Amino acid sequence: LIPAQAGIISVKASDVTTISTVGSFGAENGRLKNELYMLSDSRGAPWLSYGLLKCVLSNIASSSNLSDGEFKLSVASIWPGSIITAYYSLHTLVKSYHQDTVSYNNYGGFGQQIDTDSDTFNSANGQVNGELTFKLSQSLLQSWVADPSSNHGLLLRYTSYTSNKIHSDMTFAPNGNKAPTLTFTVAEPAGLFLPLCAFALALLRRRHIKQ
Repeated sequence: LIPAQAGIISVKASDVTTISTVGSFGAENGRLKNELYMLSDSRGAPWLSYGLLKCVLSNIASSSNLSDGEFKLSVASIWPGSIITAYYSLHTLVKSYHQDTVSYNNYGGFGQQIDTDSDTFNSANGQVNGELTFKLSQSLLQSWVADPSSNHGLLLRYTSYTSNKIHSDMTFAPNGNKAPTLTFTVAEPAGLFLPLCAFALALLRRRHIKQ
């Protein structure tokens, strides 16, 4: 376990998977492992594709006090010549999934919306990369540390976009330096300071008596 001490913790996402109803994944209700690949259709609405991922906090001591967290993803538009403002929402998952067997039909559904963000890309001018940032509350992170089994993972939803083209694809870096990453601060437990003070005072008294 990571000890309950002050410091900044960064956790890279694991079990990164895209689930979708579209046939371009090889089959209906397909799965794309190790990539987040969000698609939109020619009618101007997102296809039914969701990104699934986890940020495992089970190695952090349950007595730790956590701050609010920031979850960041690097994003790129891969449809040339388009101007896109893409809108996303991040949600908790209702139940845990297995990266090798999950599909759009059996992922279990998503729960509360955590946060939203958007970014604008103009690939005609070479602006194809950006970053999304979502805020995760202290209470949510604390609940994952207190009970790791309650952390079922996160779902990224492509809610809408504006574009001068009829089609757009967005992809997210799942690995390496640009992996989706959750960052937060761990502080010392509130009750840790008093026992240390009492221990130090006892040592001083013992030394004084000996003298």
